[in-house]
Amino acid sequence: MSKQTMMENIVNKVINDIDKHGKNWLKPWSSLGMPINILSRNQYRGINVIALWIAKTECGFNSNHYGTFNQIRQKGGVVKKGQTGTQVIFMQPALYRDARKGETPDTKDGSVQTQYNLMRSYFVFNMDQAEATNTKLVYNKKTKKYDVESCDLSEFENLKKSLEVKPDGANDLDHVDQYIKNTKAEIKYNQTLISGCFYVPSQDYIGMVPKERFNNGKDGSSATQNFYATILHELTHWTGHKSRCDRDERYKAKYYEKFSSKEKYAFEELVAELGACIQCCMLGITMEPTPHAIQYLKIWKDRIKDKPETIFKASALAQAGVSHIQNLQPENMKKAS
Repeated sequence: MSKQTMMENIVNKVINDIDKHGKNWLKPWSSLGMPINILSRNQYRGINVIALWIAKTECGFNSNHYGTFNQIRQKGGVVKKGQTGTQVIFMQPALYRDARKGETPDTKDGSVQTQYNLMRSYFVFNMDQAEATNTKLVYNKKTKKYDVESCDLSEFENLKKSLEVKPDGANDLDHVDQYIKNTKAEIKYNQTLISGCFYVPSQDYIGMVPKERFNNGKDGSSATQNFYATILHELTHWTGHKSRCDRDERYKAKYYEKFSSKEKYAFEELVAELGACIQCCMLGITMEPTPHAIQYLKIWKDRIKDKPETIFKASALAQAGVSHIQNLQPENMKKAS
């Protein structure tokens, strides 16, 4: 993959996420944590951060740590067969003699210099793509080359364990778990998912990151709040299916005629977020919308100002979805909610 192709791929991914998440497009990525080099322990910078966030999301990596093929060998590991690296770009300003003035690279200090960016690319691999081996590379200062030395297999495994990022994990809320279970919605928990919780209308199921993989938010929200707010958001999407509230049919109304496909998608996201807010308050998960929900609602601020009926219509559809879920509860649960 050329550097140009790589940059185009990153740009296209960024545009897609802006279309999907609006002003909040960076949140799903930034929640992943900073990518870090295994040798220097420095964080990657610039466009490489986004490139590695994209790779982590698309490949389902758990680790935030990356290294080149040789860096992983230096640590007593080896890249697994068939693995594909992620291309990153190294850029630094370099000073170059001005050839137009007859200068050469050997010109003494004090001469005129012009600056340009030195740019090259290389491939790095996530620690999930590597495994232990019984040899490692050791740099020989005398020969200025790498020598192969034997090592213990546990050396690399211990390194991987030391680099693991342990999520905070959400606590169980039994009454909410039962509330969700009573809907009989199909929910598939997938350990390889990073932040991509979703609802698939064509197959009528919800895909979720497991409860133990959720983290406390920097905005003060707890892992428990974040888990249940997320699953209730997806459950509100679930109510839109044609066998339930059939929101696709509702969106054929005259009011939505001028909505582009992206605007309809965003409007449905607003409905789902409002549904999650209502249920979080109703079930005592939090007595006010989560900071994430408030931030998401801000995206619609301008449209709501222009057309105040937007929030009324979204709230009505959200409430219809919540009412559908409530109607699936036994009588004692209806009173509790």
